[in-house]
Amino acid sequence: MDILSNYKLENAFLTWNILRSILHNGWWLLVSLYLVTNVHLNATQLLLIAVAQGIVSIVFEVPAGIFADTVSRKWSIVISHILMGTAMFSTGLAHSFFAIVSTQMLWGISWAFASGSDVAWITDELNEPERISFVLIRAIRCQFYGAGIGMVIFAGLATIIGHRNAIIFAGVLMLFLGLLVIIKFTEQGFARTHDHKLKKVIENSTKLIAKDHIILLLALATFVINGAADAFSRTYPVILENLGLLSSTNEIIFFSVLNIGSYIIGALVLYCVEKRITYQNTAKMVMIFACSFGAISLGIISMASSAPLVIISILMASGITLPINRTVTTIWVNQRCHNNIRATIHSFLSQVEYLGEIICGLTIAVVARSLGSSGAMGCACVLFLIAIIVVSVIRTEKK
Repeated sequence: MDILSNYKLENAFLTWNILRSILHNGWWLLVSLYLVTNVHLNATQLLLIAVAQGIVSIVFEVPAGIFADTVSRKWSIVISHILMGTAMFSTGLAHSFFAIVSTQMLWGISWAFASGSDVAWITDELNEPERISFVLIRAIRCQFYGAGIGMVIFAGLATIIGHRNAIIFAGVLMLFLGLLVIIKFTEQGFARTHDHKLKKVIENSTKLIAKDHIILLLALATFVINGAADAFSRTYPVILENLGLLSSTNEIIFFSVLNIGSYIIGALVLYCVEKRITYQNTAKMVMIFACSFGAISLGIISMASSAPLVIISILMASGITLPINRTVTTIWVNQRCHNNIRATIHSFLSQVEYLGEIICGLTIAVVARSLGSSGAMGCACVLFLIAIIVVSVIRTEKK
């Protein structure tokens, strides 16, 4: 494939990442605020939604990854858009807690088809192993840009047409974005050979996971990090409301600025480390640094005594800890995958993330029922401390 074709592929992939991030993050901004201030869900209910979402996601992750490795990476992404768009606009139509749980479960299934298949698709189509890590970093940076743009657009849109209508509109647009994948995403680098048969994919994936201690430890770190991150992401709006920061008529503006600020911080930090995290030793240190920020930030938030300190801590956790850990883990695992099982291995990692949501989420939900959102943050803080220990014992390979 020539340079021009690769440029078009990369451009289509990055454009898609920006647009999907605009819709996803703009939608989630409105939904996370809507569930707290309009539907009035408490911390326990928000965590139970995460658990329900995690259960269906963990069931569908590996089958979705195998579908991407045996049938089509491109059409796995298309299926994801159909399910995702449906879940998004259905959330705006839901009126009860159980209806919202159902839409979020569908949302979880949609991400099962997207996770891993997108990375596997661009890796195969670009076919430049020495370049792919930097393309993935650019994609994640595009997601940061898209997140900020999406929050501005949909925050403004919500003030004009209302939260519910803006949520529905985002879902409809996500369905149409699937057309971009159908039109612009080729699939010439994906070969359906005997190595892609179901039994062979499962066998090769299992062998790699069992023998690669780095993937195993990254999976364990992902388990606790995602459990902590999901608890944080779903419950910090409750803490903000308890502090009286979401009770004014300008709540959507404040919440938007807070989230946009976190993505700006994340983009700056990623820019500083992006050329170094392709090396294992640096990747390990960056993960330890990010988890340390998470533990400190969530420890401060759990006290919830000073609004300025809570705001700064939220910015640090959401702007540094969450995106940096995900970026490093994705790149590190992708470097250790073979093409014929790439999507399945990434799906395995996503499955571990959802398992963290389920087990850690249920545990933290029980704590939140007794100690409230501050207790939930304290538990999440402990999980980040555990993650630091896990990452610290990874033995990096000299290259």
